[in-house]
Amino acid sequence: MGAAVEVATVLEGCNCHRRRWEVKTCKGTPGSPDYKCTEKVYRCSDGNDGRDGSDGSDGRQGRLGTLSIVNSKEPLAADSPTVKLAISELTNKQFNLSKNKWNQRIGAASLLAPGSAIADNYREFEQRLEETFQIVWQERQPITSFGNQAVTLNLTDSKQVEVTFSEDLWVQGNTQSEAKLTTFTVNHAIPKKDVTRLAVAEFADAGQNLNLKIVDLAAKSDVINTQFRIKFRAQDSLHGFSGYKTEYEGDIPNELVTRDYNRFTLALGKLKISDEALRPDVNVDIEIVATRSLGIRSAKQTIRWQGAIRKPR
Repeated sequence: MGAAVEVATVLEGCNCHRRRWEVKTCKGTPGSPDYKCTEKVYRCSDGNDGRDGSDGSDGRQGRLGTLSIVNSKEPLAADSPTVKLAISELTNKQFNLSKNKWNQRIGAASLLAPGSAIADNYREFEQRLEETFQIVWQERQPITSFGNQAVTLNLTDSKQVEVTFSEDLWVQGNTQSEAKLTTFTVNHAIPKKDVTRLAVAEFADAGQNLNLKIVDLAAKSDVINTQFRIKFRAQDSLHGFSGYKTEYEGDIPNELVTRDYNRFTLALGKLKISDEALRPDVNVDIEIVATRSLGIRSAKQTIRWQGAIRKPR
């Protein structure tokens, strides 16, 4: 029997039967003024012949297989180490997480017959990890008000359950593990949009009694830690200064910040600012940078105020 031969065929382009022709189109009623005819010319060109395709690229060397050793006659159960769901689905439920823990080793070639095609790195089953997770909600707002915020639970090789909340939700809580049950207690939960809602409430007095009062419109300052930094610039209009001069730039010491629930009072007159820059009628330009933090999350908000220092009432 003869050997089969594969023959590549190059297809020829199509040829035209007619190179040129005209089509006449008329509209209206013959003999009437609206009767008009147009002629359109069409042309045809022969098609090009096909061309040989390019050769395919060479294949690449495949990867060696990896040896997995399980010292048991029973097959391993499937892993289920991660759960992702909406925070509202955590209410009054327990979630079972599990995974097979493996030890990574070197020397697979020494465990098999000579000539075996296997990667030298291999893994050996160590143990089955299983943990149950439950959330305890102690935040004042009900958990249902945070409805679709995403939460991810993940069981690690150290048998710890990591809880990751959405970037749009700030959570402060603590974890406790006992008898294969991990409990995460949520003490505070704040939407990120409510973190940076500070605003100037009042700019009052003068001299060493000059105060800037800032209010937290979201009313979360009993939970969120707040640090203030200021850039204080002053313009002395009485002496014809056309620009502003920076009188103080830096952090506001904690002892110069007082908080009454959600209202902060910044004692600007106690900062190292010259007396001339603190007297009435001086125009000032103030930039406050507030750093707000809760647990591992933090955000900055810039607050600006410009105006004249008023005479004390």
